[in-house]
Amino acid sequence: MNFSSNDASDNGTSSTTTASTACYVNDPFSIKVARIVAYSVLILASLIGNILIVTLICKYGRARKTINLAVLNMAVANLVITTVYMPRLIPMFLIGTVWLVEGDFGYALCKMVPFLHHVAIIASVLTLLTSGLDTFCAVVFPLKTIFTTKVARLAIFLTWALAIAARLPYLMSLRTKTSKGKQTCGSDLSTLFNNENARDIYYTFLFVMFYVLPWLAIFIFYLIIAIKLKTGKTPLQESTTAARLKELRVKATRNVIKMMIVITLVFLVCWIAYFLAQVAFRKVPCSFRFWRLFLAHCNCAINPVLFVVFDPTVRTGIKDIARKYRASHRLSYVCDTFFSTAATKKQKLSISPTKRKSRASEFSINATTNTTTVGESGRRTLTRRNVGNADDLGIRNQGIEENHNSPNECLSFSTL
Repeated sequence: MNFSSNDASDNGTSSTTTASTACYVNDPFSIKVARIVAYSVLILASLIGNILIVTLICKYGRARKTINLAVLNMAVANLVITTVYMPRLIPMFLIGTVWLVEGDFGYALCKMVPFLHHVAIIASVLTLLTSGLDTFCAVVFPLKTIFTTKVARLAIFLTWALAIAARLPYLMSLRTKTSKGKQTCGSDLSTLFNNENARDIYYTFLFVMFYVLPWLAIFIFYLIIAIKLKTGKTPLQESTTAARLKELRVKATRNVIKMMIVITLVFLVCWIAYFLAQVAFRKVPCSFRFWRLFLAHCNCAINPVLFVVFDPTVRTGIKDIARKYRASHRLSYVCDTFFSTAATKKQKLSISPTKRKSRASEFSINATTNTTTVGESGRRTLTRRNVGNADDLGIRNQGIEENHNSPNECLSFSTL
């Protein structure tokens, strides 16, 4: 089942949808296989990495750490892109951008799959923006808790709400269309708004509001943070008695700052071609489409690696899982050794019936001999003990007899 449309759904015109159905179809088979293998590895790596990050943050992350909420939100957005959009690209590399799912279900998929893909992208950009603001507040205003847990959760909700609102026109314009016996999925913003320039206006708005302005704000945030880390002072900051405390808190957030800067730069490098193509091309060339998508989607697999490198919560969770695995592996090894040893002993103890009979007779003879020996030795020992007891009793009886005539009728030390 093909969940793929073409990149015309990203560009917003139905005319390009029909024209672009030939993309990927005429490519050599070896190139098709290479693309499928590359995306299969990418999907697997992204799924494993982001599911691991979500699990570790939910289990080991402290709720009061707002950075953990940002990491969790980024991982969820990556999972949406990986599970909803990436699988539809694999059949597209084989048979082109024909939409094979028909009926109401196919119409619903045509609307939801591209829509959720773009919503997750915008949510990721806004999450990086809120993370930059959180880091900025922690460094510039270290004695004030501005970005609390409640504020962070509200910011996450707003990122998804704004992303959905920004992509609602795109959702409304998506539809399936049959042309020359082939069904395609694409958007037609010009028909929706009854304006030939609707597509250009809409994508220019998205590019400015959700790409240029957020990245400009992120750049300003981290520029001020860099000034703070380098000079120890922030703009308009006066020297106070709490300067030492501020310095210690800034040092404590250095690792978080490095992580967010690296994640932001990697995201920018991976997605810049994708965003620029939406504005630069009305129809993205077929030769550029694969690398545009693949480079952007690589970010979903790279982010979990960056989280492991920089986030102490994720590293702690991985170490704990590894420790539990080693303990369980050691326990299974001990159990296997114990059972193998027990089986060896049982095999040694098992004997044949003839040997059992001979050993039984030997045991009875030995038992009789041992009984006789024990009886004789027992009688000898008893005789010796009787003689000794008689002497003792004689002494004691003599003492009692002699003592019995005494007025006190008690056994004295001199009598013994």
